[in-house]
Amino acid sequence: MTTIVSNNIFRGLVVLASLSIVAYAAYYAALGEASFRPPLKASFDQRPWAIGVHASMGALGLLLCLFQMSQRLRSKRPGIHRWIGRITVPIAVFSGSAGLLLAVYSFGGWITHIGFGLLAVGTITCPILGWLAMRRKDVKAHRAWMTRTFLFLFSAVTLRILLAPLNI
Repeated sequence: MTTIVSNNIFRGLVVLASLSIVAYAAYYAALGEASFRPPLKASFDQRPWAIGVHASMGALGLLLCLFQMSQRLRSKRPGIHRWIGRITVPIAVFSGSAGLLLAVYSFGGWITHIGFGLLAVGTITCPILGWLAMRRKDVKAHRAWMTRTFLFLFSAVTLRILLAPLNI
């Protein structure tokens, strides 16, 4: 019983954290360039479309992944699960592609360029490998790759928590 309660609390925290990032991205989308803060403003001002694609697609992908992780949806509505998946894969790839472009201009030097670049490559690669696994009917590999996709998209949550004290 304790395990069930702790799992539900953990799931609830993941959903809450994910929804907070979705709201954060909606803030960027609604305010546009007015939402850019120093020290990132100069970089974002030069590439507002890239941060817009990255933030909005990443947030939408994260939101869709929350639904995709539902056992109830997968078992009771597999057709809906498949259609959401067909939408989620390109969304994650678009977000990762924009993130890869932005990584080159990230604040913090070469270490952040490499770090964000690797996150972007993972965000691009994992959903493609998950889709390919499902095309082969390898459900176990599909779930593993799509869980990784969710984790790469969820890295936005982790980075916001870690970078908040630095006001970045």
